[in-house]
Amino acid sequence: MQSFFPYIPHTLLVIFGPYGAGKDTLMKDICRHNSQINRVPSYVRRERRHDDGDHLIYASRESIEQQSNAWVVEAAGNLYATRLEDLQAAFNSSHGAVIDLTWDTIPLLFDSLERLDDVGPEQVKLFYVDAEPGIVEERLRIRTKDNLEVQVRQEVMADKRTAVRKRVRLDFDRRIQENERIRQEVAKLPYLFVSLDNSYDRQSLYPNFLKALSEQVRALESV
Repeated sequence: MQSFFPYIPHTLLVIFGPYGAGKDTLMKDICRHNSQINRVPSYVRRERRHDDGDHLIYASRESIEQQSNAWVVEAAGNLYATRLEDLQAAFNSSHGAVIDLTWDTIPLLFDSLERLDDVGPEQVKLFYVDAEPGIVEERLRIRTKDNLEVQVRQEVMADKRTAVRKRVRLDFDRRIQENERIRQEVAKLPYLFVSLDNSYDRQSLYPNFLKALSEQVRALESV
């Protein structure tokens, strides 16, 4: 595993891609190997997962929707919010910061830059993580099964267990449909981001990310 991390001061590294493609895996590797980089916190309203990171702040729908200085987006039935003050802190960091976003949130990010101090679009670096659709669907199926087992065990009443199973299966179907839409939209704008393939060797995702990031650093230094 490469240990060198090419920090870019006052820069936000954005990881995005379909559900189940490996965004969380990459984010955890980045933060595990590079304690100095900041991970932008997110406010969420969704079911907890056993592998959620500590950057997630769980909140009610009401409290998220009442955030006045943040963007709020709903994706696959879940609610997410990012505060502008957290973004400002990310760009102020001398070691840079990292955030994982949904595809629909990226325009909101760029719109928000105008409301931040001394921040421009050149300080945002986009990395798109994806894998073969069949592989992603199988990963989602495994994750759905794990989450379903956890949530069902928490319910005592049979009717509530049935409702949980129905909700989780609907969530799975929504994510598969959303992934198809994301890929169609992303295909129209391949020049905006660096693409990382996570189809087969998941251990190579982080080294490939480091290589792509290092190339961007060299490009910046040559300007």
